[in-house]
Amino acid sequence: MPTIERVNPNADSHVLKVTISPGEYLPLIQTEMRKLAQKAQVKGFRKGKVPENHLRKLYGPSLILDVVDREIKSELKRHIEENKYRILGEPVLREESPEHAFDLNKPEVMDFLFELGIIPPFEVKGLGENDTYDYFLREVKDEDVEREYQAILKDSAEMVDKETGFTHGDHFKLQLIECISGEETETSLRHETELVSFSSMSESLQSQFKDLSVGDTLTVDCVYDLNPTVDRELFRKYLLGMFEPSQEREVSETFRLVVLGARCKDEPREDEAFFEHTFGQNQVKSREEAHEVVRKHFSGKSTSISDGLLFREIVDRMHQETQVNLPEAFIHDHMLEPSYRSQNGEYTPQMVELVQFLRRDIIWKTSTAMLGVAPTAAQVRDLMTHRVSSHFGINDGDKNPKIQSIVSSMMADKDKVREVFQDLETMFFVYKAKETTKLNEVILSAAAFDEKAKVFQKPKAEETED
Repeated sequence: MPTIERVNPNADSHVLKVTISPGEYLPLIQTEMRKLAQKAQVKGFRKGKVPENHLRKLYGPSLILDVVDREIKSELKRHIEENKYRILGEPVLREESPEHAFDLNKPEVMDFLFELGIIPPFEVKGLGENDTYDYFLREVKDEDVEREYQAILKDSAEMVDKETGFTHGDHFKLQLIECISGEETETSLRHETELVSFSSMSESLQSQFKDLSVGDTLTVDCVYDLNPTVDRELFRKYLLGMFEPSQEREVSETFRLVVLGARCKDEPREDEAFFEHTFGQNQVKSREEAHEVVRKHFSGKSTSISDGLLFREIVDRMHQETQVNLPEAFIHDHMLEPSYRSQNGEYTPQMVELVQFLRRDIIWKTSTAMLGVAPTAAQVRDLMTHRVSSHFGINDGDKNPKIQSIVSSMMADKDKVREVFQDLETMFFVYKAKETTKLNEVILSAAAFDEKAKVFQKPKAEETED
């Protein structure tokens, strides 16, 4: 195998000389040559009958280059793993590395110089048992508990069929028929959907739907009013069923809607079955006991904000107190766009920004690895299912074929997967950080808590842009 030697042990950069001899690469090339001889198709020769000298002439330079490159990269990878180096990017071949002819007729010892962007060992600060953080909780009042209890009770009710008198909380099965130039035609798009709720509609459409009954039809000028908050591309896919590339075409906004069915929550029953199903067997037997359970868990409504505030504090402290000495010369020479490199010995703003980004990214990745935070694909899918189900107001989305069809489509979108993965990573990070640090619980009034939560609100200008 190739040999590796560090050639600048006293310098800030990490340069390795990788040496490979003919005795190491020629046998490998001969093996590749035999494989090539069996399948090569060269004009003037039968398959498998091309003379070796002719093959060496045609393919020798590329073969030796491929074999040497493969062996060099393999040995560099082994060397990095064996020495437990953390590096930025990939090893970079230095300009002063010796040039070689890659001539099979004149095999030679080959030397290559590679530079590594080594990340030195460091300790992440802010996650130790002696680190203390304020954990802000929202005050829970009796009226809050009762309101949450009523919401749980209402949510426990079963879905039942409904014929008329539609209002908020109702869900529909609709047939959607496209009207082209105001008329239904043979080429009109037709699709049945169960992903429409009264609450998702525009106010103008709600005012029309409340007077309808199952079996009625309604022509609307803008089908997107069924859910105006959904991106139109997603609407076309999931509500109009236009998943296939062959369905890519202009669609009329005028549709005839046929109400095929409607469902709503039945009147909730505050009985033993409700208490057992909601709170567990033999855990709660009365409204008073249920209130106490709700009071303990009510803060879950604001947990995401409490966790978000904690996350900001921990991450800020990590970046303020953790010292990471990055190989800035390597970053400057090999990771920065040439036009942004220093011309007078001072770093450009782009260089400073890149170093700050890499530093924060490395600290984050190190901290998540230290805490064992590693969301799985199954967990990403579960969170997607929960979010899509909640958006359409559907229970048991994991068992709903249409919800799962939407989720499968989202799982094929790398950007959406990355977004959900990062959300899970943050959630798991906070959960683990709560175990490794000390928390000082601070109960705030609703007004004070809401004031702190304003840090998560988008500026108005940003909301307008969205």
